[in-house]
Amino acid sequence: MTSPQFGLIEGFYGRDWAQQARLDMIEWLGARGFHEYIYAPKGDGVLRAKWQQPFSDADSSRLHRIATAASKAHLRWGIGLSPLGAVHEFGVAQRTALASKLAQLNELAPSVLAILFDDMHCAHADLAVRQSEIVDFIAQRVHVERLLVCPSYYSYDPVLERVFGARPAGYWESLGAHVDPEIDMFWTGNEVCSKAITGADLEPICDLLKRPLALWDNYPVNDGERASNFLNLEPFRDRDSAAAAFLSAHYSNPMNQCALSKLPLATLPAVYSAQPSAELKSIWSRELGDSLAQRLLEDTDLLTKVGLNNMSESQKTYLEDRYRHDKHPAANELLDWLRGGYVFDPACLTETEH
Repeated sequence: MTSPQFGLIEGFYGRDWAQQARLDMIEWLGARGFHEYIYAPKGDGVLRAKWQQPFSDADSSRLHRIATAASKAHLRWGIGLSPLGAVHEFGVAQRTALASKLAQLNELAPSVLAILFDDMHCAHADLAVRQSEIVDFIAQRVHVERLLVCPSYYSYDPVLERVFGARPAGYWESLGAHVDPEIDMFWTGNEVCSKAITGADLEPICDLLKRPLALWDNYPVNDGERASNFLNLEPFRDRDSAAAAFLSAHYSNPMNQCALSKLPLATLPAVYSAQPSAELKSIWSRELGDSLAQRLLEDTDLLTKVGLNNMSESQKTYLEDRYRHDKHPAANELLDWLRGGYVFDPACLTETEH
């Protein structure tokens, strides 16, 4: 069985990672056998809400440091660009601004560019054709090894139509017909945050889009109103190894807590491995040291199933006492989360009810 490429897409809402934490993650990904990292946080307005504005010196400096870290880690790196509003009007002003932004991207020399039409209001008489027109405009002007597209309807999940309007008839078929088959397309599975992903789930949409998929796996991301009350620390589960036949890549969208995200991320490559998975305790001990790993294992249910809103004050005090003397970034993130440091971003509209 051939495994897909593994990647991380920093594509969540809410509190961004600190730059040093991000650079540490990139180094970690390279050491753990990942292949790609894509910078696409929803909070970076210059890539989304204010995409028509040029990169500032601070933006360019941040992205250059990411590029350097990725090169040292032997990772391909990429940027996610969301041209909000272009599906409604793609005239001279929008084309000029986009061409200018793409010229700046070329100066940064990413290997990957993700064109993201996700989570935006996109009513248009012929949405797929307009989006393919924008993709073609970009493809003619960027110098990257790989282009990816996230459709507006990137799952069967009905929440997308409830929030962003009805999916146009024939949307996926039209997108598959009009977008160059060499360009990858993202898909999150049957749901926005899919509990399980199988080859049988993926085969029909592969046929409609006329290409293998780039799986955007919304695990362990926890940016939703409900999900932000939990730390998703457990391994990847119910990801069918047979899905590899329909995938070009498998990207994970991580938590707002960077260091803690490494615990589930460390188990992703095993999904497609013929080798038995390592014991979770040994994986966590490697990442955290024996003492912190053992305490987190003992407290996993409290953090992943009970959650912040349902904890009693005595349970919160118990956790505070357990971790306040640790200097590890993962313990600091846990305490910050416990104290309300990760506030839900209401811009995140697509959390499915559970």
